[in-house]
Amino acid sequence: MTTLLILSHADLSETLYKTVSLIMGRPKDNVHYITLPYGKNLEQYQSEIEKVIEDSGSKGTLILTDLMGGSPFMITARVYSRLKNEYPLEMITGVNMPMLMEVISNLEGHSLEELKKIALESGKSGIVDFKEAIERREPEREGER
Repeated sequence: MTTLLILSHADLSETLYKTVSLIMGRPKDNVHYITLPYGKNLEQYQSEIEKVIEDSGSKGTLILTDLMGGSPFMITARVYSRLKNEYPLEMITGVNMPMLMEVISNLEGHSLEELKKIALESGKSGIVDFKEAIERREPEREGER
C-alpha cells in the first residue's frame, strides 16, 4: 500500500493528522507526518523525509506539503530529484483537509498515480465559496416546494 507523508511548517502536519484522526479514526501505519518547528536542523528534517521514502520502498510515497516554495517544499523537492529514479514518488503542494481525508480514504486499492489525481481533485473541489453554493441551491429548493 502507498505511503502518505504530510509535511509542513511548524506543527500544521501534526495538527492535520490529529484532526483526520478525530474525524475518521486513526489512520493506518502508512500515514506519516513530519513537523518543521522553527530552528529544527534542516539536514535532520531531510533525513527524516528520506527514511520514510526508503522504508516505503517500491510501494511508493505520496508527499503532501503545505506551501509551494516554503522550506518543507524546497527540501522535499531536492529529495524528490535525488530519489525519483529509485522509488515511486509523487509530490503535491497545498494540502488541505478535504484532500487529506479523501486520500486517506482511498489509500487501499489505488495506485500512486490514482492517489495523486484524487488528491488534486479533492483538494480543489474542497474549496467552496459558501455564498455562491447556497445561492445555487436556493432555486433547487424552491422547485422542491
